[in-house]
Amino acid sequence: MACVFYFASCMNIIFNSLLAQLVKYDIHTTCKIKSIHAIFITYYYFIAVEEIRFTKELEDVKLDKVNVDVCLECELSKDGQKVEWFKDSKKLRPDLEHDIHDEGKIHRLIIKKATPKDIGTYRADYMHLSTSAKLSIEGR
Repeated sequence: MACVFYFASCMNIIFNSLLAQLVKYDIHTTCKIKSIHAIFITYYYFIAVEEIRFTKELEDVKLDKVNVDVCLECELSKDGQKVEWFKDSKKLRPDLEHDIHDEGKIHRLIIKKATPKDIGTYRADYMHLSTSAKLSIEGR
């Protein structure tokens, strides 16, 4: 499992229950302001966050006939996430021509009875991540 460590700094913060569970380091800094001494306490947190990535990318599909269902599938490294589907930059939603299924880490777009109008580039996006594939029909 890949982790990314984020570094955050908070000054004079009141800890809520989530932050109280994190490892904290106190750094006391004294500074002189017009002969008044003030002490600033800074808390630093190291938070381990799981890096989410595509573990299975979309693959190009080349059909040899029309009017068949096509399944485009990708997989994320963490389940419970949602991807957005696009065809040639147009967002897709479930309708009479498309089904969208999320099962744990697996995400599927089903194109029902594909025709030449379905030819194009399909993309699955999760936050800043993206995977794409081309749908084509042999001989076109």
